[in-house]
Amino acid sequence: MKQLNKLFPLWVSKRFMLAILVWSLLILTSLGWNFYNENRQTELLLISVARANFDKDVAFRLWATSHGGVYVPVDERTPASPYLAHIPERDITTPSGRQLTLMNPAYMLRQLMYDHAELYGIRGRITSLKYLNPLNAPDPWESEALQAFEKGSGEIVTFTEMEGERYLRLMQPLVTTEGCLKCHGHQGYQVGDVRGGIGVAVPVAPYQKLANISLIAIVLSHSVIWLLGLLAMSYAFRLLARQVIALQQARDQAESANRAKSIFLATMSHEIRTPMNVVIGMGDILLDTPLNSEQQRFVRKLQQAGRGLVDLINQILDFSKMEADQLEVHFHPFVLSTLLQEVVDLLKVIADEKGLPLLLSIHSSVPEWVYGDRLRLRQVLFNLLGNAIKFTEKGKVTLRVWVEPKQEQWIHLEVEDTGIGMRAEDLNTIFNLFTQVEACQTRRYGGTGLGLAVSRQLVERMGGQIEVSSQLERGSLFHVRLPLPSAEPPVELVRREANPVVKQRPGRLLLVEDSEDNQLLVQTFLKDTAYELVVVNHGAEAVEKVKENFFDLILMDVQMPIMDGYTATRAIRRWEAENGKKPMIIIAFTAHALSGDQQSSRQAGCNHHLTKPINKQRLLEVIEQFANLQEPLASVD
Repeated sequence: MKQLNKLFPLWVSKRFMLAILVWSLLILTSLGWNFYNENRQTELLLISVARANFDKDVAFRLWATSHGGVYVPVDERTPASPYLAHIPERDITTPSGRQLTLMNPAYMLRQLMYDHAELYGIRGRITSLKYLNPLNAPDPWESEALQAFEKGSGEIVTFTEMEGERYLRLMQPLVTTEGCLKCHGHQGYQVGDVRGGIGVAVPVAPYQKLANISLIAIVLSHSVIWLLGLLAMSYAFRLLARQVIALQQARDQAESANRAKSIFLATMSHEIRTPMNVVIGMGDILLDTPLNSEQQRFVRKLQQAGRGLVDLINQILDFSKMEADQLEVHFHPFVLSTLLQEVVDLLKVIADEKGLPLLLSIHSSVPEWVYGDRLRLRQVLFNLLGNAIKFTEKGKVTLRVWVEPKQEQWIHLEVEDTGIGMRAEDLNTIFNLFTQVEACQTRRYGGTGLGLAVSRQLVERMGGQIEVSSQLERGSLFHVRLPLPSAEPPVELVRREANPVVKQRPGRLLLVEDSEDNQLLVQTFLKDTAYELVVVNHGAEAVEKVKENFFDLILMDVQMPIMDGYTATRAIRRWEAENGKKPMIIIAFTAHALSGDQQSSRQAGCNHHLTKPINKQRLLEVIEQFANLQEPLASVD
């Protein structure tokens, strides 16, 4: 097997061995069948020879019986039979003086059988349970056969040993005829009685010798066929192995290219998100300062462009996950109406600038809490509503939500607009990657053609369907059907509402961040809060600071010089365990946003994963949520 693995890949080697095994079993099966068939033919030939000799013996006996026996000259070999002394004319003398004696059919047949055995090796016997001549006494095998004849058996055929040699023995009953009564009438026989039996013994050795020649030919022919098949399979599997190796090399090259692409996307995402965190964050801070209406409009445009760039990065990352079949969904309870209102509120600013009403209609039967992937549903609705607003110049955009009758776990969401619409032939392609309706519209409205493709993938991953209907210049309607069964509020939320946390209690926070711009941004976010913020530039400094002071929460960047965030987190967790210290809350605060990054953060020991860019409100919510989990909070010196 090791030698095969050098020639073939492992799975090809296994299949090659399996093919050899199957081929060998087929050859062995055919060989076994031919052996059986050849032996059976030999057996049938022996039986045929035995019956032919039996028929010959019966014919001689019937001829002699029909003549009442024959007279032969008396000599040493054929003396007068003492067992025929009761016959008056047993011995006669010819006119020439020649002495003749009567030879009855049994006497004659016995001599014929003896001569035939001397010439051809095929023995014959005539015997009876009531024999006259002791030479006709049955042996044990013949006795069993004669007893079987008296019970009605017609023929006995078996292989037995005689004088150390193997014979086929055949015997049939000898039935009394009218001619038999001349010699045997005094024994009480009547016509039709079984008087004895005539047997034939054919030596097996000469016929087996002929069969062995055939068997050798069969073995040789099967060996040649097996070897030719083996050579053919070896050649075929060599060709297969070459193709497999070529495919593996192509796959390795593709995987290498995919890894390079993933590394590039991760790097691009990190390098764009890091400055965008500052751009969007500083924009939020700037909006909190006194600005005139024109300045506020400029800042909002800046924020809108920044968030558009982040959305583009998210779509590219989702596209990468789609290619790698790694697009993931995570289900949990959430308030559906809150999500719907949140999406509408975010996009209402853009709709208001175009003078478009953005309407939300939620049927009363829609449950408050549902079970699904909140973030992925938000992404789908954001794409659909964003497109509807983008391609609508007048009229309105509506989001309608209702429950499917009799199947309450299914929620229907419709996004309808009064925009440019689409031709019927375009409806089959709009969900394809990088596809838009027309090049002229692409230039007019912009976009990458990723949003709808990603949305369809997300809807299908969540177990739903998405459909579209449209008419040119009359608008479009996107219909999403999702399984969102009703759910109970999480236990943690119920407990939190029963015991509301006290926000912004004094506490010490540690920011581990190598970017001065991001350090300034977080310091500005927390400037008017009750938290004390300590800032370090890399993971090694963070480990030393933790050994000196306890922190209620650590914001840990992942990609840093000297020591990265994951290494620093592991070092902190190890130090806490070795010294019996209470574990601190560590939040990965990073621009890495691939699907495996959150898992890497958890494996390193982080309690949570925050992706940049992040606004002030979200950052404070997370800090308040996690920092207040420390009971009690460490006091500030």
